[in-house]
Amino acid sequence: MSVEGTPGRAAPDGRPVDRNGFFLSEAQVRDGVDAAGELLVLTKEQMEVFRRRERKWQEMLKDWSKWMPKKRDKVKLRCRKGIPNSLRGWAWRLLCGADRLEAESPGRFEQLVAEAENPEHATGPLAEYLDIIERDLDRTFPHNDRFSSKGGEAQQELRKVLRALAMANKELGYCQGMGMIVGTLLMNMPTEHAFWSMMALQDPGLGYLSGVFDSGLGEIQVCGQVLQSLMATHVPLVHAKFKEEMLDPVLYMVDWFMVCFVKTLPWASVLRVWDMFMFEGMKIIYRVSLAILKLSQPELTKKKNGLGELMMYLKNLPESILVPDVLMPAALSINIKTKEIKAFRALAKAEYDKTHPPKPKTAPKVSPAAAPDSTPVGESKPIAQTSPVDVKPEIPPESPPLAPETSFVAGDRELLSVEAGDDEVSATPASSAHPVPHDLDSDEEDDALPPNPSGTDLDDDSDVDLDDAIGNHGDGGLAATDNFPNHDPLAQVQLIAVRDV
Repeated sequence: MSVEGTPGRAAPDGRPVDRNGFFLSEAQVRDGVDAAGELLVLTKEQMEVFRRRERKWQEMLKDWSKWMPKKRDKVKLRCRKGIPNSLRGWAWRLLCGADRLEAESPGRFEQLVAEAENPEHATGPLAEYLDIIERDLDRTFPHNDRFSSKGGEAQQELRKVLRALAMANKELGYCQGMGMIVGTLLMNMPTEHAFWSMMALQDPGLGYLSGVFDSGLGEIQVCGQVLQSLMATHVPLVHAKFKEEMLDPVLYMVDWFMVCFVKTLPWASVLRVWDMFMFEGMKIIYRVSLAILKLSQPELTKKKNGLGELMMYLKNLPESILVPDVLMPAALSINIKTKEIKAFRALAKAEYDKTHPPKPKTAPKVSPAAAPDSTPVGESKPIAQTSPVDVKPEIPPESPPLAPETSFVAGDRELLSVEAGDDEVSATPASSAHPVPHDLDSDEEDDALPPNPSGTDLDDDSDVDLDDAIGNHGDGGLAATDNFPNHDPLAQVQLIAVRDV
């Protein structure tokens, strides 16, 4: 973090990057901003404000088991403002319950890493997964210095985590989108923490991305139908236009849901969305999706626009509507009820199951001759980007240790995969096998929270907030816009899965 000086680090050839490893152009360095126009250098006064916010989060995270039950509204507001960069990994890990999963299985990560290296374990379909992981390493964050260095430290970390995930869930194996999720985690936390965070995000009981990476995109299709139902209420003109042009949601929302907007938004916005996602679960993904469509309504509803023009626009969304100060207030102003999502999901899932009956389970095959039943579709078409430069970012520091007695208390996530009418669940006590989220997402309470469009401090103290000081939210003005290209929606999704038939 720079104070009254030149920003950040430099590559061996002298060209700079921001703290997340994203490349900066000469013009951005000269102007002291990243690609989103946010400040790269803080004054001493701004830094003091930032440090005060850090201390607030440190105090909260060290006493997590007391904050969540008693002051969870404050936690939600702080997540919506944005988590300080230096504490983001620690906070994400607690919010998603990864710390609890890790504590339940000490040594499991290293065991899985060792198993993946053993040829006796990596046979048949699993060997196919591991081979595809190797080929995909270079395609994960290609415009980020940490991951663009072939065989570099970040690629080795990514390889470890993805291979361990494949070993942990041999039936699921590997899907290309996993690399973008894991890469985002690795930018903010150590390797093993990233593994357990990804395990938490895929846990069926925690209300995140369960089923999103399954073969056939079944869960993605269900999410798309839920989004379409929500559109009828919240963006009816866009909904009517898409119906007229027969534009199915799965043609444009796959990257939004599969990798939580990592391929779509400027990096500053990605971090803001993820800060809320870790607390609120999939509800915020629907909100951001609707916000994008709402902000795009004037363009999307033009009479002259046919299916081709709509798809082109959705592939190349204007950055002016995606920056945090525009997108976040729009998303938080959309009043979605959790029961609304659950009801729509029950209908969509029932309809999907009618046309996609489950296949009978068979014993897994281990023959090396087993072949994948889906193949890569092709590379994505990039949009105009700034020229990359080769630099080496710093590795995020180890998260501060938690007190041994700290117990897991979840955030606002909902079990959106349960059928409508199921009873709500409460937080699992410390002795439970798996943490289950509270039904903390009280609709009235949640939607009454202010969207904070002005960037003022929502904590109940009198501090001048960093948001007011530098016009940024949560990440200290140090997060740069992600420069890797948007991908085609369904046509460019490379769902890598080797399935037994």
